[in-house]
Order: sequence, then structure tokens, then C-alpha cells
Amino acid sequence: DYVGIADFDFGEYNLRIPLIFSDDNLLLGARALRYLLGVIKMAVIPDEVYTRETLEPSIYTVKNKLTQVFSSITLPYRDYGWNTEIRGVKIDVLCRILWMSEETLSASRDYAVNVGYSAEKFAQEYETVRGYRVEPRQSLRKYDFYSFKEDEAEKPEGMRGSERYIEVKGHGKGGELLSVPPEEFEFGKEMGEKYWLYVVWNVLDGNPVLGAFCNPFNRKDLFEISCREEEVVVKRGVYQLKFKMA
Repeated sequence: DYVGIADFDFGEYNLRIPLIFSDDNLLLGARALRYLLGVIKMAVIPDEVYTRETLEPSIYTVKNKLTQVFSSITLPYRDYGWNTEIRGVKIDVLCRILWMSEETLSASRDYAVNVGYSAEKFAQEYETVRGYRVEPRQSLRKYDFYSFKEDEAEKPEGMRGSERYIEVKGHGKGGELLSVPPEEFEFGKEMGEKYWLYVVWNVLDGNPVLGAFCNPFNRKDLFEISCREEEVVVKRGVYQLKFKMA
């Protein structure tokens, strides 16, 4: 969904009104605000988002629909000789809403490996698009990648302002739960704002969507964190993270 403010130029005066363009439907004014308040209650807000495709309608499509709606509204006034000509429409984008499936897929070992591999490749793609150098660090078993800007290559690790220690988690479709081993969790807490959690949804079902979260394990607004046992070869404790909803 596409959230913004429409600014109509009627010549002698201007009108600003909130809007949401959702599934080819146009919500305006109070209806748009009510819809947005409902979304906020169940929203997860990443620090950064990356997709390969444009997930919003053409700005020209929105403008045309707005012009059609307001032309019909102002028609009676024109019949009485009022000047209600729309001379221009400007749209300021406030935010975008991406709807993710609540459905989760099977959790077989082969499936989990495939999702994990695909999610990591997508995360690497994002870092490359940003112009960052990426180093695999999976063998350390604390995080997946280390990245930094190319122009900081001469600086030692730990002194680069752009550096990120990145852990990647993937979901085949939607999903709001993440499992994090203790060594990853403690490392993330220790590294603070240099640590980033990349969650990739829709890995195997449509267009992947990456949400990037800075310093996730020290933020009380982001997750509900609990500890449970997970059986690998032997049982071990893992942290279970569930996104908080307002």
C-alpha cells in the first residue's frame, strides 16, 4: 500500500488531504487515517527495506484517480459558476506498507537449508547494491557476513564507520518467529549498533523482501524474547524472538 499526502492546486487555494492507495482502491481523509491506525497495530517497522521489484503503483496512476475523484466531487460547484479547476496535483510519499503472508511453510531440514541459503544470497545482493564489500563469516557461528564501504578498505576492522556485522534469517513466506542460538544472541547484544539482523521474507514464494534491523537484541520495542529448548543432536537452549505488535 502507498501512503501519502495529496496537495491539490485549485488556483486561488490549495487543499492537502491524506491518502492511501490500496489494491486499486483510493482511501482519502478520515478513511485513510482509520485504515493506517489499524495497520500500525500489527506492523513491523524495519530500519531499511530492500526488494528487487517496485511494490507501489505508478505515481501517475494515483494522480489520475485523484483527479477523477475530485472532478466528480466539484462538478456541482462548476454548475453554479464556481472556478474549481484542478491545476495540479502533487503527492508527498510518507511511507509504504508491504503485506506479508501469515502462512508459514514446512520446516523440513532440506527446506530450511534452501531457505537459509537463498536468504543469505539475497542479503549479499543487498549489500552489493549498496556498494559495500561483503565478507562471509558463517564459520565463526556468531554471524553470517561482515560488510563495509569500499572507501574504508584501508582502515582496520573495528575502526570503519560503515561496518556491519550481519546475521541473516529467512522465511519461505511470512512468519514472525525467529530462533537465535545463544552465541549469536550474545554477540549481537555486545556489538550494539554495528550488529544488523536481516530478515528475508517470501524467500521461496514470490518477490523476496528484506527487512534490516539495527541493534535488534538491545531494543525493547522490536521483539518479545523468550528462551526455549531446541533439539539438534542434543538439546540446547535458544532464544525465540517474536516481533512486537502495538
